[in-house]
Formats: sequence, C-alpha cells, structure tokens
Amino acid sequence: MTDISEKEIGRLIEKVESTERMMHEMTTRMTSLEAQLHTQRGLGIGILVAITTITASGASLITRWLNG
Repeated sequence: MTDISEKEIGRLIEKVESTERMMHEMTTRMTSLEAQLHTQRGLGIGILVAITTITASGASLITRWLNG
C-alpha cells in the first residue's frame, strides 16, 4: 500500500469539511427556494380564481343587460 502523508490527510479532511459546509448551504438555499415556489404557486392560483370570478361576474351582468 502507498503511504499517505499527514499533509495529504489534512488536505483531504479540509476538503471533506468544505464539502459538508457547501452541502449545508445548498440545502438551506433549496429549502428557501421551495418555500418561495410554494408561496408563488399559491399566489398564482389565487390570481387565477380572482380572474375567473371577475370574468364570470362580467358575463352574468352582460347576459342580464342583454336579456333586459
């Protein structure tokens, strides 16, 4: 087997710790983005329902007006 120097072991440990920090940061970002997407999806559905309601109300008023 090849001998690994203490310096190389130290570098490997540093890279593992760096990777762990990056994974934690990315997980935090992803959680934030998922929450943001959920909020925007709810807002989009609300706008769609509002537009549908306004359109249906307008159509009902025009129908009543035309039927006199």
